[in-house]
Amino acid sequence: MLAYSLDGKKEQLEIIKDKLAFLNDYPQISYERGKAFNYKVDSWNTSNVSGLEKRVSRLLGIENYNRRDLACPPIITNFIKYKDSKNKWRFKFVDSAAKILLKSEAYSSEAACDTGINSVIKNGVERNKYVELTTKSKLYYFNLKAKNGEIIATSNSYKLEIDREKIINHLIDLFSGQCNGEGFYLIEHILLRTRTNEDKFLPISVKDECACVGSEDPYSFRATCVMPYWTGRFPNMDFRLFVERTIREETPAHIFVKICWIDEVQMANFKKEYYEWLVELAKTPLEQEELTKKQNQLITILDSLRNVYPVSYLYDCQETENTPVRLGQSILGTFIPTENE
Repeated sequence: MLAYSLDGKKEQLEIIKDKLAFLNDYPQISYERGKAFNYKVDSWNTSNVSGLEKRVSRLLGIENYNRRDLACPPIITNFIKYKDSKNKWRFKFVDSAAKILLKSEAYSSEAACDTGINSVIKNGVERNKYVELTTKSKLYYFNLKAKNGEIIATSNSYKLEIDREKIINHLIDLFSGQCNGEGFYLIEHILLRTRTNEDKFLPISVKDECACVGSEDPYSFRATCVMPYWTGRFPNMDFRLFVERTIREETPAHIFVKICWIDEVQMANFKKEYYEWLVELAKTPLEQEELTKKQNQLITILDSLRNVYPVSYLYDCQETENTPVRLGQSILGTFIPTENE
């Protein structure tokens, strides 16, 4: 039921595909379930990851479990707002080469235009929201519609049907935040142990009211799972809870795993420090001074990570589309006033 609510009609094909991937890899994800990755060889853009990461990925239907770049730039920067000749607000969505992919209808206010942008971001991840059309001159284009059927953006016209399909797939990837698809990073705390007097310790809680047994040792049998909250199916809170439950069920019982859902900015900063630390850790012999520098930077940013939840917006009584705001599962969208307000 969860898969159907996320994937609609393609749910059955997706589940069959995921089951095949799981069965094909079963020997490996079974006997290597408790195997760590080899940190002394190259582990970026490779399948050199722990057995737990491979098993969890297959159980969740994550196609690519390789350690790779999961940091995508914020999609909001691709929207350009402007006023037309009739003083109405509009927006256009452009790619990295400034090519226009989507255009909006006219809005009476900037606030309404912002609502339209948020609606495009929300609905642009679903294939069934793209309505394929043809002009009288037999050119191909599409409309992006909201849940209530209202047109929220229109594409350019294309001579070939396949070009239209490529743009739709590209937009879904962009709105899903798919640099390389869904994925996560798993960091074993024991690898962050101190080696010199200059190495930072992982932070611990020393408050008197802390009743957490074992909190004085942040290294033994502990790991942190870092996940992008915005990509693919991850913004769905039901799927997010399913992900967390799967990770904890598959993690060996004696290991405590902390799960952090972070945003694009945090992920970009974390990915940079994580990658540079892995490069230093793999060197033989170790360049201890450089490793200390990279490890201290990674520990600092690891301690600064904070969970992020999907954005919801409060609407007035005239709005036709609404999303619930749930305590502990949502954050309110940020309102940025104009110069006149």
